[in-house]
Amino acid sequence: MDLHPRNYHAGFTQERLDTIAAMLLGVVHASIECHDHPLDDLWTRNTTIFGRMKNCLERAAASNNEYSWLHLVKGGNDLVLAIEGVPFRFATEYDAEHPKKAHILRQSSHEKRQMSQMALDFPEGDIVDPESVKYRFYVEAPGMDDQDGEVNIYFMGLGENNQKLFMWRYGAIVSALYPVASETLPPAVETPEPGTSIPPRRNELDEEKGDVSES
Repeated sequence: MDLHPRNYHAGFTQERLDTIAAMLLGVVHASIECHDHPLDDLWTRNTTIFGRMKNCLERAAASNNEYSWLHLVKGGNDLVLAIEGVPFRFATEYDAEHPKKAHILRQSSHEKRQMSQMALDFPEGDIVDPESVKYRFYVEAPGMDDQDGEVNIYFMGLGENNQKLFMWRYGAIVSALYPVASETLPPAVETPEPGTSIPPRRNELDEEKGDVSES
């Protein structure tokens, strides 16, 4: 499974996939950092992260000038977007290599209609019906519950029986979510204690200067 997504659609370029993955990763990073209220739990954090990722992608699709290749197919919580006409969805998973959310693994009616309008040339030897293929961004963040771990973004092509046609990975360690190891820190530097005396006021300095000149 070493094919790049662009082997299935020329619009799935590295730059575009990186752009979407970076958006999702940025939302996860920022959301976990700000969810440290004692009343927050796994549910409040994950629902917030999902909602912010959805809104982020919707706004990007509405920005035609900056992301002219990204289009909104279906808004709302069952969001469907398209890269140059080819639809995709996104979801969060604790193990993205083995996705389990059945409603995301199914092809929605909006995807079916959109795919029926596309003429896609698949790699030679692929016996999959192009119209049955589903494209998914999966956000895998095993540490969402304890704000620790690595956040990975995957983009997958799934056949009619959810067999993986390709799996592209954009990974980055969100270092701000957990302490930095002490051995990576620079050596401590001794600094002098801060002074406690109050500097003289300007008029006092002027008086001292006057005394010196008179003497």
